[in-house]
Parts: sequence; C-alpha cells; structure tokens
Amino acid sequence: MIDIKNLNKIYNENSSSPFHALKNINLEVKKGELLILKGISGSGKSTLLSIIATLIKPSSGELIVNGEQVARLPDLHTSRFRNEHLGFIPQSFNLFESLSVEQNVQIPMVPLKLSLEQTNMNTQTALKLANIRHKSEQTIKTLSGGEKQRCAIARALVNDPEII
Repeated sequence: MIDIKNLNKIYNENSSSPFHALKNINLEVKKGELLILKGISGSGKSTLLSIIATLIKPSSGELIVNGEQVARLPDLHTSRFRNEHLGFIPQSFNLFESLSVEQNVQIPMVPLKLSLEQTNMNTQTALKLANIRHKSEQTIKTLSGGEKQRCAIARALVNDPEII
C-alpha cells in the first residue's frame, strides 16, 4: 500500500545551514497494517507523515501509494489524491472555529459533489465513529480540546479513506 524508498527531506537545502530531517528512509506498509511512529521531538515523525500525506514534497526519494508515484505529483493532483485516499488529522486540528462540528466534518466532501443524502449519511457515520455526534450543531470555538480532536478525527474518516 505504501512504499517509501530512499526518502530524504532537507530543509533550507540551498542555505549555509541545511537541516536533514529525513535521511534515506525506507519503509513498506501493507494494507491493514497499523504503524506507530515513535521518536523524540524533532526526529522527523511529522515530516514523514506530511510527505506521506502529500502536504510537503521530499528532497529526493520515492513515495509510492497503491502503485502510484505520488511524491512528485503536481499540487492539483496531490489535492485530489489526499481527498480520495487519505484521512489526515493535523496536530493542531485545523478546524474552522466559526463553523459547526457538522460543517467542519463535511468540508472534505465538497469537491466530491455527493448528493445531500450521501453527504448527510457520511457525516452522521463519521460523527458517530468519533463519538462527537451529540455536539454536531455546536461551533468549534465552544468545544473542549478533546472534542476538537474528535471532530478532526471525524473529518479524517468522513470519506472512508484507505490511509489514516
């Protein structure tokens, strides 16, 4: 499902002080496997996840997901790839504070042009899975940290992604 070969990420690559966040990472994750990344702060966990999620591009190496080379896709294609295949839960949740829980969860479905019935069904399923359905009408700014986290989880699950 995910195949990473000789992946490198260098920040400030063309400066006098480049930072090698990832060096020659090789990893294979099969369908159905659960992977836990563990390491000290600054060890590259978030960088690796951001590359897998196509939020940032590697300096070199390959990222192959379901046989497709995705590391070098143009931005338009990476957006489509993320929306169709990935559920991503950012560390800071990236929720819209003035929108309701339900509206935040529905955002990833907008480009899919689903029927209202399908959108509502997917939303309710995701809210139930994340145990946040009881707060669906509340705005994000009124939620606790744990409730915001569960909203972000529901948003990540709403399109039934292959990879979370």
